[in-house]
Parts: sequence; structure tokens; C-alpha cells
Amino acid sequence: MARTMELTGSPTHRYREVVAVPRSPLYQAYQVLHWGFCALPVIAGLDKFAHLLVNWNQYLAPQIGQLVQANTGITPGQLMMIVGGVEVLAGLLVALKPRIGGYVVALWLAGIIANLIIGMHYFDVALRDFGLMLGAFALGRLGSHFGAAHKIDEVEEVRGAVDTDPTLAPRGLRREERIDDRTRWRHRDDDVIREP
Repeated sequence: MARTMELTGSPTHRYREVVAVPRSPLYQAYQVLHWGFCALPVIAGLDKFAHLLVNWNQYLAPQIGQLVQANTGITPGQLMMIVGGVEVLAGLLVALKPRIGGYVVALWLAGIIANLIIGMHYFDVALRDFGLMLGAFALGRLGSHFGAAHKIDEVEEVRGAVDTDPTLAPRGLRREERIDDRTRWRHRDDDVIREP
């Protein structure tokens, strides 16, 4: 998992990796998006089978339902169950690979928005789904940042090497003065890190 360091701002690049600081608002926002976009598609996908929250068939554009049924013989109800299965898989993908899953969910939401616009109904739901799509895209971007978060033992091995070889300094960081026997690094967005 992520290593906790004293930090006055966001996580930082370190040795071609990322230090994910649990107290950082950026990392916390990433975790909210990560687990939210894991749970929401799974819940919505499972409900396509149970219809406890809503009758999902009403959201399918009639034109798309007729087109699919004419070409494949799949009824709108069966199509929505297939959609539910895909949504469950998308939620699991977000849980395992948020960098990829975020983009998949964003594309899936774009398809849902297109379906709602084609059906000429539920524009309010399309607008809400647009906001969710932006959040899923943000998850993909943050997932690519935090997906490279390092392990604790890797940091311990490299820490001593930096003191003896300054060329191992993290990209985007420059070494600051030593204060209280702690090396200080300055991030490209001027976050300050103090190594314990």
C-alpha cells in the first residue's frame, strides 16, 4: 500500500514512482473515486436483474431496443441483463485496475448518455451521467498517477543510495538543505517532503 511521509501537499514523484500519502486530499479524492466507481457499477449492474431500484428497461431507447431485437432476437429485457453483466465486470475492473477501469466506465457512461439522447427522454439522467463520466475520467487520470505507488521496502533500499549518489534524486525534485538530519525535497508543484 502507500507509504506515509510528512507532506505539506499532494503526493510526489519519487525515483520514477509515486509516494501516495494517505493524509493527502488528492490521495483521499482518488480513493473516494476508486471505491465509488467500483461499487456503483456493480450495484447498478446487479439491479438490472432484480429491478429493485428502478425498472431499467425504461431507459433503453426504443430505437436501440428495436434494432437489437430485429438483428439478434434479444429482447430489451435480455439486453438490459447483458448491460448489467457488463457493468458488474466494469466495477470489478475498477477495483483491480482503476487506471484502466476508470476509462472503461467513462466510455460506458458516454454510451449510456448517447442512448438517453437517442431516446429523447431522461435528459436530466443524461446530464447526471455526464457528471459521472467526468468523475470516471478523473479516476482514470488519478489511477495512472497512483498506480505507480511504490512499496515501503523499495523506498528503504533507495533512501540510503540517494545520500551517497545525488543523481538518484527523483525527477521533478531538487534537493534542499538538510534540516534536523532530514533530507528535504521540493516537488515540481512546490510540495515539501521531509524524509523521516
